[in-house]
Amino acid sequence: MLRRRGPEQLAQPAAVDRDLVIKQPWVGMIADGRKTWKMRTRRTKVRGWVGLIEKGAGQVIAVAYLQGSPPELRRSEHPLHYRKHRVMPEPCQKANSGKYLFPWVVTKAIKLPKPVPYDHPSGAVTWVKFSDEVGRALARQIAKTHREERN
Repeated sequence: MLRRRGPEQLAQPAAVDRDLVIKQPWVGMIADGRKTWKMRTRRTKVRGWVGLIEKGAGQVIAVAYLQGSPPELRRSEHPLHYRKHRVMPEPCQKANSGKYLFPWVVTKAIKLPKPVPYDHPSGAVTWVKFSDEVGRALARQIAKTHREERN
């Protein structure tokens, strides 16, 4: 659920109950708003606000809205969407090998003023369900960001 008070303010997440694990530099580019497509090997049915975890760092660095998962790209279309996915069109890139052809559209990223640590469950690769404590810490960080935006 989104709340908007005016065009100058960010849409505020009502709840974030899961996190998406992403490697650097991609997670940083999404958090900064420079990347709006995360390329994956399959579609996702998940929609809504998600936390963005920097893989291997043990912390949530941002939240973003997972808007959708458009149809699979053909490899020949990959270079046409560089500004969205930011993967260089080099043959050695995994995304260009034919596996990472499903865009996950992530928008409205909010970089957290202070990353929120969490416990990474064994076996979690793409998604992490986090504790209520982490959820509350995220809510505090998001509220702080919105207060600063208003001032």
